[in-house]
Amino acid sequence: MTRLFHVSEQPDIRMFEPRASLSDHGGVTGDAVWAIDYDHLPHYLTPRECPRITLRSGPDTTAEDKKKFFKDGHERVIAVEMEWYERLKSAQLYLYEFPHEPFTLVDAIAGYFISPQPVEPKSVKTISNLIERIVEHGYKLRLLPNLWPLREAAIVSTVQYSIIRIRNAKPKP
Repeated sequence: MTRLFHVSEQPDIRMFEPRASLSDHGGVTGDAVWAIDYDHLPHYLTPRECPRITLRSGPDTTAEDKKKFFKDGHERVIAVEMEWYERLKSAQLYLYEFPHEPFTLVDAIAGYFISPQPVEPKSVKTISNLIERIVEHGYKLRLLPNLWPLREAAIVSTVQYSIIRIRNAKPKP
């Protein structure tokens, strides 16, 4: 069974209450508690407001896109802007694990699950050394001067991607 998590900067959440999503995702309507599966957990091992783009090679990724996006052999990438590096290095987060019930999968590519009802976490643990945690999961961390060129390339490619908190990125060049 898939393990489900929520990553937070708050150390003491006893109950997760459903709330409105900040973006329209996958046709989800109404309030929900959001969770991420273990495989996609590194996408959230950054400070909450950190803009980032995650890239993964998938079954439909062309050889051309693999060469373009994964030149160094890593087929999982998390890109952040350079200005976030120090915050990423020093941040401490809290990893909440949820019971699998009452969640349902809403996006397999992103690893998103939702629950329409409140959820009490099974456990919480402190995580630090976020860059090491990201690398341990098999991801390459890329520091970029600006995320927008990567965003524009990813959305017209065959790679699996997730664009998170882009509103906090530097302006388009």
